[in-house]
Formats: sequence, structure tokens, C-alpha cells
Amino acid sequence: MQSTEVMTLREAAVFLRCHTSTLYRMAKAHKVPYFRLGSDYRFSKPALELWMRNTMVEVSDEAAD
Repeated sequence: MQSTEVMTLREAAVFLRCHTSTLYRMAKAHKVPYFRLGSDYRFSKPALELWMRNTMVEVSDEAAD
């Protein structure tokens, strides 16, 4: 996969290590940042990285034991 700022649905799914249908459902539900180019979904790599940081669940030291 090329290292680009804009990714297709398939490229973004590989980046996120999820199935394309999972990412498609999340995009349709507006749970992940995306934009449309005609009828195709596109994903910004920096926006996905920011989304991952903002949605990451912190695990406390006590919960990790």
C-alpha cells in the first residue's frame, strides 16, 4: 500500500486491521471520520490516527492486574 494521506475503504481497513464491511458500517453510522468522493468512501490517514487517539480506552493500573 502506498503511504498517502487519503485512503480508499480497502486501504483504510488494512491500516486499521479490520474487515472492509466493518469499516463501511462504521462510516455509514458516522462513527469514523470519512468523506465521500462521488459514491466512494475516502479516509484521511491523519484524521484516522487522531480518531484512534481520541477513542482509545485508557486502562488503569488496577484494572490491568
